[in-house]
Amino acid sequence: MRQRVFDSHVHVFPDKIAASTVNHIAGVGGVEPSFDGTRSGLLGSMDQAGIDAALNCPIATRADQVEGINTWAIANNSWPVLSLGTMHPDFEDPVAECKRLKDEGIQGIKMHPEYQAFTLEESRTRRIWDAVQRVQMLLLLHTGADIGFPAPHRTSPETVARFQKAYPGITLVAAHLGGWHMWDRVEQHLIGSAVNLDLSFVFPCLSIEKVERLVREHGWERILFASDAPWASQQEALTRFEKLQLPGEAKACILWGNAMRLLGFEA
Repeated sequence: MRQRVFDSHVHVFPDKIAASTVNHIAGVGGVEPSFDGTRSGLLGSMDQAGIDAALNCPIATRADQVEGINTWAIANNSWPVLSLGTMHPDFEDPVAECKRLKDEGIQGIKMHPEYQAFTLEESRTRRIWDAVQRVQMLLLLHTGADIGFPAPHRTSPETVARFQKAYPGITLVAAHLGGWHMWDRVEQHLIGSAVNLDLSFVFPCLSIEKVERLVREHGWERILFASDAPWASQQEALTRFEKLQLPGEAKACILWGNAMRLLGFEA
């Protein structure tokens, strides 16, 4: 039987803004997008790569965008492309919005400290973390550097580790294997912790050998397969993942089972 694959970190946009959004972000980051940023484009990429389902990770760069983006996410949260919601540090009522998302079947939110200009430890974010805990939502967090932003960066493996200790009730997924381009510090501060790590935009930057070692040392039960498409190729990410010398059970959990458990679909 073919192994099912869930890509836990992709980005799609409404058709009317997809082209301009993808072109802008690709230009700033100096990357070649792997599809056009639309839902239909993602489905074509998934079909080509042999990926069964995926999770969209939207980001609101202003507080007044939150409700509109989340309404779109709710309307487009259907198999095989599911969606997270988003939140912004300046949004007035994160508890009510998280409840709305959860009631509509959205299981978590995506936050991005660079695009949203916040740090994990500043006071204005506490309302969001309290809301996420209260509503029992998953939090997928961009961590480490970002290809489109210069240093200094707003998160690090150290700040993620402190956050996890401060909010142990939050189911946290730290994107980009815990800190993009900060992987030596990830080894010091996050490997072996309770934080879940996704593999988005990791394979273009790290050797197969180092990814495999970090996965083994952290524990495959807390690793999620992810590409970060369209900023990276789903097909290339899956091809490189398959080169990891891991037990079949570990690969099955990373590719499918762990995401199903975290999103509440394990049964």
